[in-house]
Amino acid sequence: MPLYYRYGQVEAALAEVFKVGANELGALRGRLRHLRNIGVPALPNPGSGRQIRYSREAAIEMLLALELAGLGIAPRHAATYAKAYAKPIASGAFDDWADGILMTMDNPFGLGKETTSQQNIRRWFNFISTFEGGIPRCFAIINTKRSVEVLDEALNGEQRNT
Repeated sequence: MPLYYRYGQVEAALAEVFKVGANELGALRGRLRHLRNIGVPALPNPGSGRQIRYSREAAIEMLLALELAGLGIAPRHAATYAKAYAKPIASGAFDDWADGILMTMDNPFGLGKETTSQQNIRRWFNFISTFEGGIPRCFAIINTKRSVEVLDEALNGEQRNT
């Protein structure tokens, strides 16, 4: 796997991960442009005509921000969470014990009041099935391990196609 990708490779890989059809590609590009405007990923502005190289970590950050926004998290909050988790996920720091990001949302209208944690999904399901009281009323889980596997497969496919 290469160390860096071109924007088109990352965009095509994300489109594959999220199963974005040709008629939805404009919406994906708009979301990616908005995320870029709010700092996801944080990349230098090289000026006109110069290519930006995207690392795997940057691609994972974009993936996580899109996943979180898909849960209804405001993009600016999704960006914050994506930045917090992209580096440890990309570096493999979570590989031994975690395969998901748990989002608890007690008040869906109070955006920014979510809590996140990187958890092992099986361990968390075991906990909530045996715990009396204190279980969140509303929660969502992103299987980051699988999401990143699908992204890596798509990026590898894009690398072979260029």
